[in-house]
Amino acid sequence: MEIVKTENLSKSYGAFQALSDVSLGIKEGSIYGILGPNGAGKTTLLRILTGILGPDKGQYFFQSNIFTSDYQKRIGYLPEERGLYKKMKVEEQLVYFARLKGVAASEAKTRTTSFLEETGLAEWKNHTVDALSKGMQQKVQFIASIIHNPDLIILDEPFSGFDPVNAELLKNYIFRFRKEGKTILLSTHRMENAEELCDKIVLINKGKNVLEGEVKKIKEGVKKNRLIIEGEGILPENKLLYEVVDSETFAGNQFIATLIPAPGIVLNKIIEVLMPHINFKSFKEELPSLHEIFIDKIKGESDE
Repeated sequence: MEIVKTENLSKSYGAFQALSDVSLGIKEGSIYGILGPNGAGKTTLLRILTGILGPDKGQYFFQSNIFTSDYQKRIGYLPEERGLYKKMKVEEQLVYFARLKGVAASEAKTRTTSFLEETGLAEWKNHTVDALSKGMQQKVQFIASIIHNPDLIILDEPFSGFDPVNAELLKNYIFRFRKEGKTILLSTHRMENAEELCDKIVLINKGKNVLEGEVKKIKEGVKKNRLIIEGEGILPENKLLYEVVDSETFAGNQFIATLIPAPGIVLNKIIEVLMPHINFKSFKEELPSLHEIFIDKIKGESDE
């Protein structure tokens, strides 16, 4: 079931077209990435999905129903621009945000205590937010976005301001929430995070959806046509079949090499020819990274 579905969403600010006919579907219980360069329209899309903004045209469905403000309490939103009350105490603030989302007072206190302990902030609960480091404030903001147990969690550049330890903590939360059946919508410019975390992505550029699909299928659909071989033996030269573009040799004729097939040569043919000469340990087709796909796609759009 799709928790979110949009049909031809468009939004403009005066003469500037921020979004143009963006259609996408987000499966319940998945981690979905929204990628794109700065100014592509990602934040505008997120604000529409949270109900902060309305589209100029198009439809937005939440769990198969037309989205209304009634659904906002079922959404958690971590904005890129952080919005905490600097002079308010940490525990008091989190309980306040939970109450705003309809959580009973006693339950709000219980959840706050639990999250503060999990994130290492328990000893800071009676400090005002402005006494915390940037990373600590980021954790408080994250807790505020999930304190009401939402079905859809929208995270806009969530790793900004996090050191590696706290970034790993956030990743663990994301995987935990997916395991619990929640849906996570992740907007990031860090391709390595999207590649590690997301089941499916959409690439937004100049307000348009230019690429959408499962990460694995997207990568397989944009093959680099390179073969990475690890084995033992002497790799023969055969420029009619392939070119060796990278090779590293170890003790005992062990090696790792990257081969590019000659035009018209399939990878299986190369493996067949090499088998009498090499004791294969592994071989795999090299797939492009999301970063490479992102750069190529954006460059292609710019050239049009």
